Amino acid sequence: APSRPPAAVARGEAGAPPQLPPNMSRSQVVRAIFRTLDSECSGLAGCAAMRRFATVNGFEGTVEDWEQEYRSLCGEWRIKPEEGFSESIFTALVEDQSEKGCYCSDPELAHIFQTICRPASAAPHRERSRSRSRKRANEARPATAVGGSG
Repeated sequence: APSRPPAAVARGEAGAPPQLPPNMSRSQVVRAIFRTLDSECSGLAGCAAMRRFATVNGFEGTVEDWEQEYRSLCGEWRIKPEEGFSESIFTALVEDQSEKGCYCSDPELAHIFQTICRPASAAPHRERSRSRSRKRANEARPATAVGGSG
């Protein structure tokens, strides 16, 4: 069998570019990517989060290279590096086709979405184990209600 490049295997490709999920619009995919990057739910994606995005998008430099690139990006978008990118500025960044932006085509967004939001390791596995834990916890509880001692 012919071997495929690792990136193609990771994207589940059989020669065709990845596609946006059929039940999601482009803007919903961008929002999902941003919200996954914003792991602290602060409404901002800082240096580390943006490096994750950049790496999936092809950035191959060192941490120091990225910090310099990130500060440059922040300057171009007029944001404070210590704060990071808001969802609206992140959206503008991935939609901007000028030199200032980091435009992502639909296939690129689909790849980023699959890599960042739906890692191959298995979100379903996590969900299964969570529901099993919940079920075990319910089974361990006594069937009678616990009342106060008056």
